[in-house]
Amino acid sequence: MDILGVVQQLRAADPALDYLGADEDVRPGKFLEFMLTNWRETVKMVPSEAFPFLPGRPHGDVAMYRGESSVYPTSGPPLLRGVEPGTRKAAALKFLEKFRVAELELLMQDHPFMEVARRRRFNVDFHALAQHYGIPTSLFDVTSNIEVAAFFAVAKWNRVLKRFQPAASGRGVMFKFDWQSIGTGYTRHFQPVGFGPGLRPARQHAWTFEIGREDFRHLPKLVQIIEFEHSLPASQVLFDKFNQGDWLYPDDCLASLVGRVDARKFVTDSAVRHAAAKDGVQVTPPRLLQWIDLLQQELGIGCEEVRLKLEPGEIALAESQAARLEADFDAHRVAFPVVREERESGRNSGGCIKSP
Repeated sequence: MDILGVVQQLRAADPALDYLGADEDVRPGKFLEFMLTNWRETVKMVPSEAFPFLPGRPHGDVAMYRGESSVYPTSGPPLLRGVEPGTRKAAALKFLEKFRVAELELLMQDHPFMEVARRRRFNVDFHALAQHYGIPTSLFDVTSNIEVAAFFAVAKWNRVLKRFQPAASGRGVMFKFDWQSIGTGYTRHFQPVGFGPGLRPARQHAWTFEIGREDFRHLPKLVQIIEFEHSLPASQVLFDKFNQGDWLYPDDCLASLVGRVDARKFVTDSAVRHAAAKDGVQVTPPRLLQWIDLLQQELGIGCEEVRLKLEPGEIALAESQAARLEADFDAHRVAFPVVREERESGRNSGGCIKSP
């Protein structure tokens, strides 16, 4: 079976939603791509396909998906791949994760999008953004869209060309996560990345998955594993669907910014203190020295108070994308009073918004 057969099999159980066109009115059986909803007490933009009981929705499964273009013996989070658990290096990497996320959060305070987020009162998950844009974390990238996962299941990264290329031979794998099999607490483990400062998460219907075990393959009740044979014609169908991958990776005001954060050979004192404050930990001089010594000895990462700033090109792109998002909010403003009322009463769903 090739990837198209896998997609057909998964879609039989999880039918695609029929999304509204640009000028169509909301009606049963037609859906906007995203819903504004409370997700674990924070307002998030969530792909509509994640909600099983939408009026007029075709009956079927609601699941998360992940595609990998090669078959590996284990599937662990990027942060600790190849690192022995419980070692000093593992501890150093976990500290670095916290400090990088804190650095991104501090840098984003002056980002044009944050004013939109504050005005519209919805949450930005900096941990999820860090993972989605390439900072190694303890999270997994997953998606609620089968075809997006299928693209990544056939996409090989060419380091020379710096582009994805369609897989022609070998084997790939698709993972289907029955997230609700975890029980009522499943939202603790799955988080929508949602709309945010960059367009990429919305295009990819991006989520993150976090669980205590290192290898999710050890959770057979949660994960269905489907291996398949690569075929260039089948891979090309998915590449054509997503414009060779460019549609999933649009010009994005966050990509270069996160890359600059992750490339630094040091963390800032401000980020260390911000991360500690979020964890409720008091930063004493001996404790700070202990953390920095650990990073330096295990990872070659120092500590300097050199703050990054948004570059003019990043600001211009960010401003245009923030304006576009706000226009989408305004286009659907009739739904938002419902969101506010439900949020105040503690209920869990609300209005909708189109993706870019």
